[in-house]
Amino acid sequence: MMNILSLYNRIGNAFRLNYILGSVYQLDPTIEFDGDSAVYYNGNYYSHTYYQNSEPISPDLGLIKALITKQFVLKLKSQGYKFKSKYKVYDIGQEIVTPYTDLFKLYEGFEFRTVIIGEEIFLVIDPKVITVVQASIQDFLLRGADIGSLREFSVYYLEEESGGRIVEKKGYLLATQGEGDNAVCIIKRYEDFSEITVSAGSVFPEPRAELLQTLLGAIGEEFDIIELQRKFSFLDSKTSSRDRLLKTLEIVERLESEVFPLKFGDFEVKIDKTPIVVR
Repeated sequence: MMNILSLYNRIGNAFRLNYILGSVYQLDPTIEFDGDSAVYYNGNYYSHTYYQNSEPISPDLGLIKALITKQFVLKLKSQGYKFKSKYKVYDIGQEIVTPYTDLFKLYEGFEFRTVIIGEEIFLVIDPKVITVVQASIQDFLLRGADIGSLREFSVYYLEEESGGRIVEKKGYLLATQGEGDNAVCIIKRYEDFSEITVSAGSVFPEPRAELLQTLLGAIGEEFDIIELQRKFSFLDSKTSSRDRLLKTLEIVERLESEVFPLKFGDFEVKIDKTPIVVR
């Protein structure tokens, strides 16, 4: 550890994934298969599991990376990790305590990528503060926010699709109208720029510190969420590179304990906890 820290200004955040290569099969798309065991790669489906009419193949490095990434994500989820986006992850046990957990929650999380460098696969880890908004536009209105302040910012809203599935979509809040439980939001949908009206209880501000800071002010609360995020992002630290490295190593230590080794089919994947050195 001390040798690593003494060189922290030259160390990256990529960690080698050492793996035992298992069997890989190209799947017959007409045969039903378990989506958790398969990946779609260059126009075909592949799996570490044999299904009827499957053909054994010699995978290239890109396919191996795709298979490992899929199983890494599944293992994270099985261990209780939550995903804020495709690559941003947090553990609810890593919450940053604030007085406003009914409005938003902050977590010490991370963003990840699997990348190919040379002929090897690496896991890149970047510590992140993950913001999860708890309060809807209606909640802010009921907490005393002036209706004129609940406009002209990005939001996400809940929409029911055919079959009853509730999905999260993004848009721009043009205005909020009405009072209490009858309040509605006029939203311009980002997907097609059409305007829709949605119950304010199903609309949530985007998880951006500057916006949440403004909304806190709108309900008469004084709390510097921006400063808190900067603190946990090491942006104001005099030793920010060292602090980020320590946090990255802490995350990798936890992943090695809770997620690795990955075992699926004949594959076994381990993480090397020593980050690569930038030369």
